[in-house]
Amino acid sequence: MPTEKRSKMTHIGRRIKQLRMAQGLSLEGLSGVLEKIVTKQALSKYELGKDYPSPKVIQKLAQYYDVRPSYLMSEPGIQVEFMGFRKRVGMGEKVQAQIKCQVEQELETRVELQSLIGDTQPICPKNIKVNSLDKAEEAAKDLRKEWQLGLDPIDNITALLEDQRIHVIEIDKGSHKFDGISALAKNSEGEILAFGVVSKKVESGDRQRLNLSHELGHIVLECEEGLDTEKAANRFAGSFLAPADTVYKVVGRKRHQLSLEEMLIYKSFFKMSIQSLLYRFQDLNIITQELNKDWYRYLSGMGMRKKEPGQLEVEIPQWKDKMVLRAYNEGLIDSEKAIKLLGNNKGITIPEGLKNIREIMKLPLAQRHKILEKEALQAKEYYENDTEWREFSEGAIIEG
Repeated sequence: MPTEKRSKMTHIGRRIKQLRMAQGLSLEGLSGVLEKIVTKQALSKYELGKDYPSPKVIQKLAQYYDVRPSYLMSEPGIQVEFMGFRKRVGMGEKVQAQIKCQVEQELETRVELQSLIGDTQPICPKNIKVNSLDKAEEAAKDLRKEWQLGLDPIDNITALLEDQRIHVIEIDKGSHKFDGISALAKNSEGEILAFGVVSKKVESGDRQRLNLSHELGHIVLECEEGLDTEKAANRFAGSFLAPADTVYKVVGRKRHQLSLEEMLIYKSFFKMSIQSLLYRFQDLNIITQELNKDWYRYLSGMGMRKKEPGQLEVEIPQWKDKMVLRAYNEGLIDSEKAIKLLGNNKGITIPEGLKNIREIMKLPLAQRHKILEKEALQAKEYYENDTEWREFSEGAIIEG
């Protein structure tokens, strides 16, 4: 078999498998939604790179997944490595694979946008080696210093990460047992193109902020053997969101009792949950482990462990939307792709006039000049015959 054909079979097989698993479909399930025009056995051969689908099957797959046929036949432009996967007991491998495929697709889209706008170099956080939880604490302090954050609480962790070119990705499909994941995307030469911190969609901003800070810890920290990576990432997150010097200044160095009213003030100030703050206070030896346990029992008894009072607003990632609109306005992508990437939920439509402009810009320069000259002459005739605009522009402006 020619090398080129074998390569195409491999590419389309990877694409079919990635798209299928991202939706949590089995081979039989995919065969069903394709109206049985292809068997699960045939689909398996495609995914394994042992056979090549017919044009009819390719068209049907593209239609179902709402992608162009050329996408199915293209080689994925990135290789994704996962550095952390926080899940709860009982989460199956199928759901884990589904989430990873969703992240791979999203990172590939974002790397493509980076390339289109010429912003291909992520700001790479230092890979800090740590051998203790105290070192993880120091690592967060050092990163805050490097990013010139000072000691005040971070107003918007999502915006901060996006400013540092670390992609904030929300997963709303999959399992409720998923908490977060961190990943990086590389090209075929092994160069890092993008970082991603992934969190499931949550209803509280405090939970979201802790998840994102925890996943940032997985990116930044290189834990030596014997150190629990999850505990290190937790310590990093606590230190990053609530620097020790600020906590001591606001809360005090030693506390024997804390009221709910006081904790709600700290929650609003640090933008962390009461439970996370209590663990932070214990890490800094401000409160004892016993007092933390007393609070745990109190919050459980009041039904506040799953839904605390003073719920914080969820932060909204904006990098992708801004870059899609930028790419569209610069003529780098067409309206169809822009609308698809922005999502129907935003209700965004491209005005017909802008579509026409895009078509004009594709024409040769001489032809563009003729069209624009014609438009200019029509505009001149309009303004010469219509006096309303002149009266408006020449009239006095009266403030009400």
